Amino acid sequence: MAFEPRRFRTSVRYYIRGRLSYPEKLIERVIDLGCGPGFLAVAFAPHVQKVIGVDPEPAMLEAATTYARTG
Repeated sequence: MAFEPRRFRTSVRYYIRGRLSYPEKLIERVIDLGCGPGFLAVAFAPHVQKVIGVDPEPAMLEAATTYARTG
């Protein structure tokens, strides 16, 4: 199937009206892909049980860990 960037444009109104909300229990974890120094991951932390930060740069992960521990 060829990529069609606007293929869902006709379903927007149905999706908004008919989509069930996510139960609070479902949103227990956040995965921050490309977390960098962890600013967003730390901001999410008070709202979930667990945050996982992922970044390809080890120095960024080290900075994120330090930021998560010290703020």
